Amino acid sequence: MSNDNFKITIDYVAKKAGVSKTTISRFLNGRYEYMSDATRENIKKVIEELNYRPNNLARSLKLNRSNLIGVLVSDIGNHFSSILVKGIEKVLKENGYNLIIASTDNDATKEREYILSLLDNNVDGLIINTAGGNDDFLIRLSKKGLPIVLADRSIKDTVFDTVVVNRYEHNYKKSIKNKNQNR
Repeated sequence: MSNDNFKITIDYVAKKAGVSKTTISRFLNGRYEYMSDATRENIKKVIEELNYRPNNLARSLKLNRSNLIGVLVSDIGNHFSSILVKGIEKVLKENGYNLIIASTDNDATKEREYILSLLDNNVDGLIINTAGGNDDFLIRLSKKGLPIVLADRSIKDTVFDTVVVNRYEHNYKKSIKNKNQNR
């Protein structure tokens, strides 16, 4: 049976597997401690046969977590931004998160609009290569408990987690390399 005709629900999967909805939920969340290997294999087989994919919206409403992180870059066309997003994606995937990317074009108004849109989509946190101009807004969001990490830009006199490029070391090594090549 394919997902083309109707949306496969967790209830339907439970019925086909001959187990409770709770058992399917435990399986999907990797909590196998109260199920036999045979039950686990049966559920896995049914999920594959039905091509079942959990409804992340329903899951996020129930758990009040989306496993989505909003990533805002100031200029997606900048080579640095693509390297930054690639690194962020790798780390997020390793930790069970997905990302939603927005490019602000170095526009503070656009940045604020994207942040609000991401919050409307229940992101669990933000990683921002800020355009600037939204410092007070970001501070208020942080004080409300939203995890925010600043990437390669900081806000004065605040305590945000910040990841920056070590430009001093990079430029120092580059200048040494250039001096050695010019000899």
